[in-house]
Amino acid sequence: DQGGARPPPEEAPAAAATDTPHEPVVLEIGRAAWIDSRVTFVDEATDPPTSFAVDELGLELRELVLGGDPAGPPPPPATLTGRVRAPGLVELLTIDGVVRSRPGALDLQAEVEVQGQGLRGAWLAPYLDPFGIHPLLEDGRLSASATGSLRVAPDGWKVGVGLADVALSDGEELLLGVEFLNAEDVHLEGEVLDLPRVAVVRPFARSARDATGGLVLGGVRVAITSEEREEVEPIPWPELPPLRSEELSIQGARVALADATFDPPLELELDVDALVRDLAKDGRTGTFLVELAVPDVLESLLLAGSLVADDERLDLEVLLEAEGIGAGPLAPILPAGLEPAAGDGRLTAALELGLRRSEEGS
Repeated sequence: DQGGARPPPEEAPAAAATDTPHEPVVLEIGRAAWIDSRVTFVDEATDPPTSFAVDELGLELRELVLGGDPAGPPPPPATLTGRVRAPGLVELLTIDGVVRSRPGALDLQAEVEVQGQGLRGAWLAPYLDPFGIHPLLEDGRLSASATGSLRVAPDGWKVGVGLADVALSDGEELLLGVEFLNAEDVHLEGEVLDLPRVAVVRPFARSARDATGGLVLGGVRVAITSEEREEVEPIPWPELPPLRSEELSIQGARVALADATFDPPLELELDVDALVRDLAKDGRTGTFLVELAVPDVLESLLLAGSLVADDERLDLEVLLEAEGIGAGPLAPILPAGLEPAAGDGRLTAALELGLRRSEEGS
C-alpha cells in the first residue's frame, strides 16, 4: 500500500436483454364427431299430435389444423362427412367434403358435396298450413356442390359463399336449380351488409298457379287470398334493405310458368339477364340493365335505368324498349276480336319517378 486511494472496482457489464420470440399457437383437431345419434321428437301441441324420429344423425371432422406460422406451408386439408336419416322427412342426406386452412390468423375454405333423396314435406304441414303454405314434396331429390370461406381480415370478418350444379326436383321434375352462384368478401360494415360482387349463372325456377289460384313454387303451395279493405291506408315509405353491392349479375335465368286457372292451361317460359351496379341506400347513383324474352310472345324487352335512394328520397329513371310482341300461347286467353300482329309489335317508353318522405314517414 503506497498510501494512494484505490480505484473503485469495475462494475460487471449488464446482461444483454434478449427477446425470446413466442412460438406460434397451433390447434390440431384430430377428430371431432357426433355419430350414432338417434333423436325422437313429439309435438302434442298440434292437432293431431305429430312425431318423427331421426334414426341416424352424424357429423365428423378429421385432421383440422388451425394457426401456426403465417410463413409456413399450409397443412393438409381436413375431411368433413355427415349423414341424416329421418323416415317420413328425408330418406338419406349426405355431406362429403374437405376443409382447408392457412397458417396464421383464421382462414378457412370448405368444399362439400350434398346429396339428398326421399325428401318429403308432409311432416311440416301442421306447422305451415296455418300460414297458407302447404308442402308438396313427395319424392324430393337434392344435389349441390357448395363452397364457403371464413377469414379474419384487418377490417373484420369476411365470408364467401359459392354454389354449383344445384338441383331440387320432385321425382324427375326439376323445381329449382342454379348452375353457379358466387359471393365473396361478404361482411358487415356498421349496420350495412356489404356484398361487393354477386354472380348468378343460369338459375331456374318452375312456378305454377293451380286451378284454385294458389301459387306453387319450390315444392310448396302458397294460398293466395284477397282481403277487402274498407279504408284506404297511406302508402308506407319503401324501406330498402341495409345492404350495398358493387355489382350483381344474373346470366341465363329461366323461369317456367304454368297457370291452370285458364282453359286450356297457359304455359310460358321467361329468359332473363340482369346487371345491377352500385346498389345502395346512401345516395349514390346505381344503374341497372334487364333483358327479358318470352318465346313466341316477346322477342326482347330491355329495361335500363338508374336508381338513387337514401333515407329521405327515392329517384328512379327507366327506359323501356320492347320488340317482337305477339300473341303466341296467349292467343286463347285474349278477349274475343283482339288479334295482335304476328310478332311485329313494338313499344318504347320512359319513366321518371321521384318519392320524398313526408313528415309522417310515408
